[in-house]
Amino acid sequence: MAVGSGGQFIFVAPDKNIVTVFTSAAPMLEKFLEVKKLFKSHILASAVSIAPLQPNTDDQKRLKELLVTVRPQPVKKPVPPMPKMGETVSGRTYVFDSNMLGLQSLTLTFPPNNDEALMELVFRGKARPLSVGLDNIPRITKVNERLFAYKGAWKNDNVFVYSYRYVDDNNLGDAHLEFKGEELQFTAYHKTNNFTYRAHGRLADNVSKKGWTAGKTAIVLNLVNRVAPAQQPDKIIKSDILGLWTGTDTFGAKLTFSFKEDESFKVVRQPSSLGRPSVGKYKISGTKITGGADTEVTFTVRKFGDEIKGKWTYKHSGASAKFTLKKEILSSQNKKI
Repeated sequence: MAVGSGGQFIFVAPDKNIVTVFTSAAPMLEKFLEVKKLFKSHILASAVSIAPLQPNTDDQKRLKELLVTVRPQPVKKPVPPMPKMGETVSGRTYVFDSNMLGLQSLTLTFPPNNDEALMELVFRGKARPLSVGLDNIPRITKVNERLFAYKGAWKNDNVFVYSYRYVDDNNLGDAHLEFKGEELQFTAYHKTNNFTYRAHGRLADNVSKKGWTAGKTAIVLNLVNRVAPAQQPDKIIKSDILGLWTGTDTFGAKLTFSFKEDESFKVVRQPSSLGRPSVGKYKISGTKITGGADTEVTFTVRKFGDEIKGKWTYKHSGASAKFTLKKEILSSQNKKI
């Protein structure tokens, strides 16, 4: 077998002279196990002869009908009336504070009497102009040789929801834009890796009144005279860190770290696209602990009183998140106190 990224599989059965190819959008590891079972229970089981079979026109017709039902085409719908908020925000740019997505600004425009909206997103200095279908039909936009499919609708008077998909891979999800006066709360639910991204924005034409400054490729939040002195990390000895630590990261995922006497560790992240814990070795150096896991994850933590704060990073993608953990205290019956 060959297992590719995002739901691409090849299964080979030499004894039956079968090569089966699956192309799909199945990001989670457990989906692979489901596909493997499907290959064995249906495809291998259906091979009943090494000689060609007689055509079965009835079953061929049924197969074509089934393919239509499992891959339906989107149905065009009338564009509902736009709420007053749509007119208020149309064509206006919102800028964002620092966030995991690197989203810097968003401009959403609703041309009058049109079945699609125009949206421009700026990620880390790179603009992405997009068309968004308002009639339930995704609009495909080509940006720097990549294809993006977007459709959206107003969920209520102040929340616009759009669905996105990268046509050339399995990145997909939904984003909710909640408009509140001059502010915009952006929440993206990325279905491929079960991450939730959040960013807070404000109208660009009003940022100077709130201590914000905006540029074409950078957004800076002015917090002069409001930043608390940096807390100094504690020196760490092994007995300080041994045991179970739990908390959340900046993607909203739950983390459980277990540090052991032999300088090994295990970390469980929920939700996880891996479907299993990460294990590896850690090293203490003064006020810092570093480690690397078998899942190509590295981390660095520091201790501040009864908390440890750190950051994990995936080597292959560079994706990272910060986290804060507290130690779990267990009774003699191994129950939480």
